[in-house]
Amino acid sequence: MNRYSDNISSVTVGTTSDASESVPFQDFAGGCVYVPAASSITVLTWYASYDDKTYFALQDGFGSAIATAVTAEKCCPIPEECFGCSFLKATDPVGGSIYVSLKT
Repeated sequence: MNRYSDNISSVTVGTTSDASESVPFQDFAGGCVYVPAASSITVLTWYASYDDKTYFALQDGFGSAIATAVTAEKCCPIPEECFGCSFLKATDPVGGSIYVSLKT
């Protein structure tokens, strides 16, 4: 099986899901988030959509938000709970931008 990173792009992370940029995820099997050096982003909280219009807070089986602690100048995987979602958005209390690399 050949898997490679594709579709590396800068994505706006807003303080709300409405202010965040969507990431089409339906054709991908994972990926990574890269946080730029000057970023103040510390926690990415994930949202999912089936139609890129209505977004829902992504939760685990216990009702807890799916969130990723991040640090400037670091990379982390997109949480496996996001796999199977058609579209993703992330929020952070201060907002900013990240780079997303998606794996096919």
